[in-house]
Amino acid sequence: MFKEHIGSKGTISRWGGEEFLFAFHNMNGDEALLLLNDLNRKIKKMEIPYGEKTVKVTMTFGLSEFDFEQGIDYSVNDVDKKLYQGKEAGRDRTIY
Repeated sequence: MFKEHIGSKGTISRWGGEEFLFAFHNMNGDEALLLLNDLNRKIKKMEIPYGEKTVKVTMTFGLSEFDFEQGIDYSVNDVDKKLYQGKEAGRDRTIY
């Protein structure tokens, strides 16, 4: 679903157990925010059958624009902080 939704607008990598890193090409933070919010709406509508139950999925996103002066490590750490802020604030949201 991620690849289908993001298409050629970015690259998606598995970053950890249940974490993914999205890198958007030629897109500012506001544009990326719209794309992630649209993806989150689609994810909320999903229902995954599991045995006799249905599982609903939520996503929490941290979003930051790449900082050319600070570099990749800074940007990834900034996104990670925002991700955990979103989780602490109740999950199922994007922190930008």
